[in-house]
Parts: sequence; structure tokens; C-alpha cells
Amino acid sequence: MNSCLTRKAHEEVEELKRSFRKSKKIERMHSLYGFHPPDKCADCIHLAVNRHSKNCYKCELYGITAGASTDWRISYGACGKFVTSEK
Repeated sequence: MNSCLTRKAHEEVEELKRSFRKSKKIERMHSLYGFHPPDKCADCIHLAVNRHSKNCYKCELYGITAGASTDWRISYGACGKFVTSEK
């Protein structure tokens, strides 16, 4: 355990890491840019929303295509390129 973190903070970081493992897309982003806990992609300025019958989210930094291969989850933990969006 990192001595700079409290036990609770360490547990939160570990939980975020487990959630990051769910997607190779976000893993690539984290390997390139690092982590930005406890923020989520939902609050990032780089998250684009395509409004159709169902909202479709895309990360502008990862790339946007018309296909599902670049769909993004707003629950992903933010990468190091995170910039707070003004809502």
C-alpha cells in the first residue's frame, strides 16, 4: 500500500483500477496518459454525446467513428487528459 494514501483512499484507487480492467479502450488511455482518480469520463470536456434514440458517448481523444468500436462509457475512470467540463 502506498504510504501517502489513507487506507480508504487506497481501497478506492484499487476499486477504480478494477473497473478500468473492464475495457481495453480505457486501458489504452490509462497506459498513454495515466489515471485521474476519482474523476469519471462523464465529467470530462472530451466526452462527446451523439443523441439518437439512445445517447451514444464517444471520447474525442480516443477517436470518433460511426461504429460501436469507439463507444465510451461515462462510468469509466478518467485518464490523465481529464479536463472538467462546465455543466
